[in-house]
Amino acid sequence: MIELVKMETQRYPELELDSELHRQITELRNQCFPDHAVPRSYYKQMPHFRELIHNGKHLIAHVGLDYRTISVGGVSISILGVIDLCVDPDHRSLGLGGQLIKSVIELGQAKQVDFILLAADDQRLYHDNGFGAISADCSWLKIDEFKNYGIAKQRLENVLMIHKVGEKDWPVGPVDMLGYLF
Repeated sequence: MIELVKMETQRYPELELDSELHRQITELRNQCFPDHAVPRSYYKQMPHFRELIHNGKHLIAHVGLDYRTISVGGVSISILGVIDLCVDPDHRSLGLGGQLIKSVIELGQAKQVDFILLAADDQRLYHDNGFGAISADCSWLKIDEFKNYGIAKQRLENVLMIHKVGEKDWPVGPVDMLGYLF
């Protein structure tokens, strides 16, 4: 039986992460996403900040957040992009993923954010927390291992998920990520 010592969500700006936190995030991220393991604490691009949950000194849950503007049908939308949400396999089914999502939603509601946005293959956690899947013609910057490969244009069917946290409704039209696809 796992004893949980402390389960508060803590927010860290990317610039304030020390080498030990980067090491723990890298280990957890690679454990949870073995097909996309890399020797760093992020996959494509550094997020702006992280939400972390520790059990004592052990990192047990993580999500990266990217704050930016995207264009949907030519309308500017401010988003928090959810990146690499992961929970240590030994600590799953304890509500930690939902706790991270709740923290992100509360942050978006408290700030000038219109939507929380993410891309997910397994959408159960997000559906359970009020997200809806959308289909859209999308464009984004293709990057891989620190190389820019140009702009991708593709229809994404039920891959992107959104959660409204501001006053705007999701516009009709193509989605331009104005950057990489997290």
